[in-house]
Amino acid sequence: MTTNRKKRRLLVVAPYGIPLRDLVLNKAVYRYLFEESETDVLTPFSFDNPVKWGFANHIPLVIPSGFNKLKYFLASRALSTKYQSNYADFYTETNWESTLEALMLHHGIQSEPLFNPHRWKLATRFPLSILSGLLDMSTVFEQLSFKSLFRDTAYDAVITSHPVEGDSSLVTAAAKSAGVPVFCIVGGSDNLHVGGPVLVDFDLITTWGEEQEECWTDHQVRVRPSLSKAMVRRGGSLLHDQILDPTNEISSDAHVGGVPDGKLLVTFAAYVSSVYPNQTGVCQAILDTFDEHDIDGHLLIRVRPGYDDQMWKDFAAENPTRVTVQIPEGVFFTKWDVRQLVDLQHEISERDAYIATLKRSSLVVTAAFSTVFLDAFAAGTPAIPVGVNPIGSGTFILPEAYRLYKNDVKSFKNLDFITDMNDLKSKIHAVLTSTAARQEHMSEAANVYRIQAGDLDGKAGSRVANAISEFLDQLSTQ
Repeated sequence: MTTNRKKRRLLVVAPYGIPLRDLVLNKAVYRYLFEESETDVLTPFSFDNPVKWGFANHIPLVIPSGFNKLKYFLASRALSTKYQSNYADFYTETNWESTLEALMLHHGIQSEPLFNPHRWKLATRFPLSILSGLLDMSTVFEQLSFKSLFRDTAYDAVITSHPVEGDSSLVTAAAKSAGVPVFCIVGGSDNLHVGGPVLVDFDLITTWGEEQEECWTDHQVRVRPSLSKAMVRRGGSLLHDQILDPTNEISSDAHVGGVPDGKLLVTFAAYVSSVYPNQTGVCQAILDTFDEHDIDGHLLIRVRPGYDDQMWKDFAAENPTRVTVQIPEGVFFTKWDVRQLVDLQHEISERDAYIATLKRSSLVVTAAFSTVFLDAFAAGTPAIPVGVNPIGSGTFILPEAYRLYKNDVKSFKNLDFITDMNDLKSKIHAVLTSTAARQEHMSEAANVYRIQAGDLDGKAGSRVANAISEFLDQLSTQ
């Protein structure tokens, strides 16, 4: 990438912490955005020193007041109505009926009554249809909501990290109405699959692996043909570059607190207990496996920030010498916590603690399938996704949900998702004690990774930066 040209003026939209982490801490992306370009960041977080982060300007993403609040409400409501009214059709019209059924199970209609795509279709009826109709007829609401961003600053492009998130979509619509190209650097492995329909047009989108690219071309473009105009490039996980980076000298001893030396470490990546109520049972099964096979092991429970902290602290208190609880702090591992000041060094330390935990672990067990499975593989550690029924319970949603997902999701067809407690204990024992079993498991995981995340080569950030540069270079010659 040339450095002799005038620096490009870019705007990054980062409504929550995880994608902000990857845009800032991936070295290749950071170099392009914050050294070779002049980039503003629109985000709800407050920073200790925006200049230290390399931002040209930090623009707070906050709910406005006065008349602007009304404009924001109208824009958000119109977009939400449009999204909800098209949600069910997006899955049924692209032959993803099993995914829709799995999503309804996963959210749990009984515990989350607001998640009901079939009821959402009522939004297409009068008078609610007026809002979505206005969204179709013009972009007046979006233009009003974030138009001021483009009134005084001549941005060369806007970069978002989520294809369907509300504020990102509103900024995208406003940018497009101002003639500013918009790029989506997909930040999550499942954003294009379980996120629902994309309602705004992008000029460039970078995907992870072949599965995401197929989600885009065979599903999103099918229901919104204008998306076919976007340039599509493979990128990959920006975090995995950081895991592979040989210059990141991350010591597991320094970053994985509470884990005794010499122990085989099993890390359990927790989920939300309201969705998956048997996670303490799974953790007890891990401890029982240690006992039954005389394995000198230790269990680390990595808690989903903001969920079930006390439940896990109580479980660790019952097993004080065998269990460590790790609760991530800061914003880079959360989605919506915008209350705290963001300190760069603290966030780097949290990133390093996560990578060190994955590398120090002999095995990772994930509650349901999550990106942690892919992160663990990038760190060279096997991972087992589980969804085991609570003892004595009736039908449990996770086994059925993943049975349905396998009908539609190519990578899940290759996934050994454990739904039986005895199978889980056998798998843990095999992976911890048998080199052949471990190698076989990693081979299976490699296939899942390839389909979902693409090439594991430490060059995802370079591919993303090159895609942005390629598009803008072509635009400048037209």
